[in-house]
Amino acid sequence: MKRPTTRHAFLGILAALAGAGSLPLATSAHESPIDHVSRVLQLTVQRKDAVDHLMISYRIVLSERAALLQLRAMDANQDAKISDAERAEYLDKLAVDISRQMQMTVDETAVPVAVAGSCQLDAEFGQTFTFSVPLPRLTSGVHTAQLLDMYSRNFPGPYVLRASRPGTTTQPAISPVELSISGIGGETPTTAPALRHDKPHESMIAVKLKLTVP
Repeated sequence: MKRPTTRHAFLGILAALAGAGSLPLATSAHESPIDHVSRVLQLTVQRKDAVDHLMISYRIVLSERAALLQLRAMDANQDAKISDAERAEYLDKLAVDISRQMQMTVDETAVPVAVAGSCQLDAEFGQTFTFSVPLPRLTSGVHTAQLLDMYSRNFPGPYVLRASRPGTTTQPAISPVELSISGIGGETPTTAPALRHDKPHESMIAVKLKLTVP
C-alpha cells in the first residue's frame, strides 16, 4: 500500500477545513525556514498613454504551510469556508501590502509602485501580482534605478530576476527605453535570460537597473 505524498496529505488538510473549527497554526508566516517562498520578478518597460512604465510581474510560490496559513487568514467570517469574495479581498489587500513594501528610485528620486491588476493563481501554489511604476521623463542617455523588495525580507527564498520586452501583438506598445539588470538586456518574454539565486537571500532583494534612453 502506497504512502500518501506530502501534496496529497496537504490537499486532505484543505478538504478538512470545511469542517474544522480551529487548527493550531502560528499567526506569523516567517517562524520557520519551511515558510520560505520562491519568487520570479520579470521586469518590462511599456508605454501607456505616452508615459513609460516599469511593469513588474511578481510571482511567489508558497510552501504548503504558508498556503494553509493564507487560507486561514482568508476566512474572514471564520465559517471554515473560503468564498470567492473573501479570496479576492485577501489577495487585493496582499497586493497593496506588497506594493507598499517595494521602494523604487530612478536617478536617486523615489517613484511610486502601484498595483496594476488582479492576482493570478496557479496550481503550484503560485500567486502572480502585477505592479506598475510610472517613469519620469528621462533625457537621452543612461539612467540608474533601484528596486528594493522589502517584502522579501520577511519572506525570503530563492529567486529569479528577468528583464524582458513586451510582445508585439497583445502587449502595450514597446517603449524606446532599454532595460537591463546587471548587464542582462531586455528580450522577448520567451527568450529573456535570467539571473538566478537558488539559496534563500540573507536580507532582501535589491535589483539594480539601467534605463537607456535613445
